Amino acid sequence: MTRARLGTLLVLALVLVGRPTQAALPAPGAKAPAFALATLDDPARIVASRDLFRNATTLVSFFATWCEPCKKELGELKRLEPHYRAQGFQVALICLDIMGARNVKSYLEEAGALGLRVLTDRSGEASNRYGVVHLPTNVLVGADGTVISSWDTYRPDRLRELEVYLGRLPVRASAGTAPP
Repeated sequence: MTRARLGTLLVLALVLVGRPTQAALPAPGAKAPAFALATLDDPARIVASRDLFRNATTLVSFFATWCEPCKKELGELKRLEPHYRAQGFQVALICLDIMGARNVKSYLEEAGALGLRVLTDRSGEASNRYGVVHLPTNVLVGADGTVISSWDTYRPDRLRELEVYLGRLPVRASAGTAPP
């Protein structure tokens, strides 16, 4: 293990374990916790959750580049997003790494997930609000900002359930436009 990767693991462990007030995963029916995070490609561009969730069913997926189960899941999410875009579905990845965009992009390429929206949570604030303890952690949020479902760890059965749920959503008239 390289010194840089070990440093990342140590910082992430401190962020995830050393929090005194760890929230639980958001419950269905609750309002999704708010956040404002920088994009991976442009750290000066901040995306607020209220803008992200507006008029879209959004899967918020927390991951890190050292997480092998995340890699499996990210490729599947990349497949789902364009398939259900007409129903107003989008994926928002939240990266917990502090190693920089190049490492994250390389990891996403290996996972077959380049092109998905990636936000960075270097402070751990969003992951704390969302109760992230295990990776990957996923929260499905409706267009009204209400939590539909949440789960942690890689679970192919939950991805199949997600696909069934998305398949039931009606096709939207404004399906060609992507939210911010």
